[in-house]
Amino acid sequence: METAGQMLDFIRQAHGFYANLRDVEPKVVLVHSREELLGEIGADLGSYARTVLGKRGVDVRLGCESRPSPPRECCWRTVLPSTPTRSSPQ
Repeated sequence: METAGQMLDFIRQAHGFYANLRDVEPKVVLVHSREELLGEIGADLGSYARTVLGKRGVDVRLGCESRPSPPRECCWRTVLPSTPTRSSPQ
């Protein structure tokens, strides 16, 4: 989640230095498999995080997973996977 916001900040700062990208609006999509962000901490904080990310321009998609697709069907130019952070079952 933090990475999505930081990536959007970085892309926006670097965006103007690339002439071939000046007419393209940078976009970051955060795909999360659960129905809320930060569910282990509390729904209120997760809702707040989603609101802040949305206001900053991050497209937050909850309750879905990203799956590999054939190269010709994939619309993503860059995919940054993250490791799920789940507690140990022990």
